[in-house]
Amino acid sequence: MEVAKLWLSQCLGSHKGFYYDSLNEDDDPCAACDGNGPAKDYAAVRLLEISASHVRTVPAAKVKQPYATLSYSWGSGPQWPWGPQRIERVAISAMLDVGLPRSSLPKTISDAVWVAEQLGLDYLWVDVLCIRQDDAEFVRESVKMATIYSEALLCISASSSAGNDAGLFNKRSRSQHKGFAAHIPIERSDGVRPDGLVFYQRRQYLRSSTTFPWSAELEEDVYRQDVEAGRLSERAWGLQERICSPRILHFGTTQMLWQCNRTIWTEDNLGLQTYMDLGRSIRTWKVLFFPIKLEDHVGVNRTLAEEYEALKRTLEDMWSNAIIPDYCSGKLLTHWDDKLMAIAGLAKKIWQQDPSLQYVAGHWREGLPTSLLWYASTPSRRIAPYVAPSWSWASLQGRVQMDEDIVIGDDAVIRCNVIDCWAVTSNGDQFGRVLDAGLEIEATALRGTVAGRKTPNSTSANIYLDGIDGAYTRAELDDDRDDNLRVFALLIKQCFVQHPNPKAPWHWAVLLIVPKDERHERFTRVGFGVVSVPFVIPADDERLLKSRWVLV
Repeated sequence: MEVAKLWLSQCLGSHKGFYYDSLNEDDDPCAACDGNGPAKDYAAVRLLEISASHVRTVPAAKVKQPYATLSYSWGSGPQWPWGPQRIERVAISAMLDVGLPRSSLPKTISDAVWVAEQLGLDYLWVDVLCIRQDDAEFVRESVKMATIYSEALLCISASSSAGNDAGLFNKRSRSQHKGFAAHIPIERSDGVRPDGLVFYQRRQYLRSSTTFPWSAELEEDVYRQDVEAGRLSERAWGLQERICSPRILHFGTTQMLWQCNRTIWTEDNLGLQTYMDLGRSIRTWKVLFFPIKLEDHVGVNRTLAEEYEALKRTLEDMWSNAIIPDYCSGKLLTHWDDKLMAIAGLAKKIWQQDPSLQYVAGHWREGLPTSLLWYASTPSRRIAPYVAPSWSWASLQGRVQMDEDIVIGDDAVIRCNVIDCWAVTSNGDQFGRVLDAGLEIEATALRGTVAGRKTPNSTSANIYLDGIDGAYTRAELDDDRDDNLRVFALLIKQCFVQHPNPKAPWHWAVLLIVPKDERHERFTRVGFGVVSVPFVIPADDERLLKSRWVLV
């Protein structure tokens, strides 16, 4: 663990300043916790106190020292009382208050206790031990998750572990290592001793296109193999844990890796040259999730108001076009009713940057109606029992994407008006578990039929619009629906593009909805569609149905 201690020491001691001009030199990108303990009470309700043979829970409000967090996968096995079942844990809670032998802990948690101890920390936060798993406390503490991770000194990440009984440490194979880099002393004739690097790369991994044996592609492979392709990246809860932690010690498949808001270090040293493509997102995460004073970071020739509006746009764009597609890219949940809860802490962290924002069932009110234009890219089904309204991406189990041409196209024009949106939650908090939600939208619609699925399990079909010939259409259905489904196609956005079909350059992004009741007072979403037509339909065309629609 000596290398991990060195990384922590270097990060705490030298990561001042940042390589973006818009941030002051005095800013510390990794300073969510500087190792000196909290300036105010921690957000967590309790922490694990580590002793030589036992761990016990203590009120976090009484702790004035830094702590570590654990990011890991519970796994699917019935390792009572540590398994995924939300059972009554009164007995275990009582034992934890008194003290639980470290030898009785699951392997991954036991290893994390040892790692924290080796790094000189007396406290650790582990969800299953520090949150009572009854629903009331679980909901209350879930929305604090992002803050709990951001307040920690570092996060211990079981990046390659399949479950809580797998442990942090893997048996290493030499064949998995692609090379290494090492510092060597160099003394020039003028007496200057620059710090030199020597790179070794295994022959089978040499790039024929490079004249130098080491390339940035290799370090990308290291991070991708040990972190992004790790078992933990499949876990939905892990996304906000990785985004919000100021420092992460990854235990990967082949080695340990250090990731903070400034750099990535690896045991083989192949991660020291660059932050790859993470640089842009690093600055964005800092602006979004770590408190800064906006007035200190106004860009050249930009007013504070312009900077503030740009930040709000960044919040909305990042949420809809980056965070949600990543979160809905096949990540797994033990309990699907946690679909919104597993990202609620991240949403609250964004809201804390701008409390004027309104969060409704996984969407920002300020991002509507554009954020409605998601679609299921793989066969999906609605989560039951109820988790979110049909118009929210959170209502599905499958993968979700946004149509970039229309959703974020520069020439796209909104063709509807959001009148109202609301959500009823279990605890009255906008980030709590959703019990009911609705959206009222003023829009023009066309009647049509969705049919022509390519295969029975396909999400793609065609839209046949009543009275409109020559249109090219595509429908992406949210779940398994009968063919020849009668729908209303709500016109949400319109843009003019020359591709993919120059004969029909006018593109409409539409929501496909069906009546929920016989009186057509409420509607449910069943899919997303794109309609391409060779002409502009006049606003007074009798085929256009103008109305207010209530979606649930």
